[in-house]
Amino acid sequence: MPKALAEPASPLTVTVDSRLADDYLLVSAASVAGNPESSVCLAASPDGTLLYHFAILAGYGPSELQPSTTVAGGLIAVPLPAGDAATEIVGFVDSDGSVHACYATGQGMVHVSREQDGEWPATAEPVTSLVSGLATASIEWTQQTAVTAVTSDGNLLLFAEQPAGSWQANTVNVSGALGACNVRLAYTSPDDWILFAADSSGPLQMWQGSGTSIMSSAVPVQGVPAAVANVWFTHHQGTSPTAIFSDVNGALYSSSGFGATVVKAVKSSDVRHGSGMIDAHGHIQFFGADGNGTLWVLHQTHLDDLGAPHWAPIFQLDTDVNYVTAASGAVTASATTMAFAAVSVPDGHGMILTGRCVDPEDATYRVIYAGPGP
Repeated sequence: MPKALAEPASPLTVTVDSRLADDYLLVSAASVAGNPESSVCLAASPDGTLLYHFAILAGYGPSELQPSTTVAGGLIAVPLPAGDAATEIVGFVDSDGSVHACYATGQGMVHVSREQDGEWPATAEPVTSLVSGLATASIEWTQQTAVTAVTSDGNLLLFAEQPAGSWQANTVNVSGALGACNVRLAYTSPDDWILFAADSSGPLQMWQGSGTSIMSSAVPVQGVPAAVANVWFTHHQGTSPTAIFSDVNGALYSSSGFGATVVKAVKSSDVRHGSGMIDAHGHIQFFGADGNGTLWVLHQTHLDDLGAPHWAPIFQLDTDVNYVTAASGAVTASATTMAFAAVSVPDGHGMILTGRCVDPEDATYRVIYAGPGP
């Protein structure tokens, strides 16, 4: 049953700030439950026309946030089934345009999809055992999506759309090497992929895989002086798999290629949480939050002679942002899908702040805050 989000206290205080950057609009706020690093996500339709918001909300559980003109806050939360004690959620749109969500619970990973009438099912059962680190990987050639996670025994869960539109969960045996790892997948063809993993104790590790099998031993990425803590974004760009990651000190890097890897350090960076998207030019736009709640943006300008991204200097975009997530899936970049959601945790209680990034060439930045007045 849809539920209206709480109406904010009155009167409202609204402030507007403009500066050089992308368009960015903040709207209704709501309390986040679960793991704030993984409790909010966006999903976009492959044709670039629709954007969907998902979150694990206090008092609601895993939910889709739907716009509504009938409630004061402008949003209603539609709870998803079998989501008790959910800690992580990912949403995505499949190659046929159906909307899906996967979330990690104490009973396992639950997968649900909207029915043909647009409603979510009333019940659902876990499709796998316990997992953590839910993420999505785009298969751009087929406009399909794969969900990845780490199993309780340290292997890779690959939950992927099949050619006939069904979904299948497979465990990829990595000999338990992914325990305590943060992992991301980048597809390099409809079947082949590169697995990136970081565990805060050593270098970034890469494996080649195909289908549901590992095809190589782990290859460490050299050139990073500190242990690598997190992999934030992966993409197949040019002829190379590319990853954006940070070390235990928050310093940001990009890695391109497999084996003969090009590693670039991003000067003056301190990223504790981040996410990326691909713009209409095929370039990476990366958003990251530092430990002080400052939101930063890193723009790719072109590919260099080695086939690696060339980065413009990272610069500050906003404040009071602790976690950020971008629209997932094999997405056509548009004013609708070039979007991200930010979560701030000013007093330990998360607040969703949904945002909209329009054309980077627009060269304007507008932030509208609406919050309780004094």
